[in-house]
Amino acid sequence: DIIHLIMKIHAPLIKVKSGYVLMGSVGKQVLRGDGVLNAQFSKFYSYKLLIK
Repeated sequence: DIIHLIMKIHAPLIKVKSGYVLMGSVGKQVLRGDGVLNAQFSKFYSYKLLIK
């Protein structure tokens, strides 16, 4: 079964400040990165895909 859930949240203002770490690979090369996301949103979309 595949469950696909899309949520749309509308708020006057959503402020986000978060650190993140990314890891992945391209071929045999490993890529890493980090940073800080500092943003403001008035609309927010959330997607979730579940496969069972």
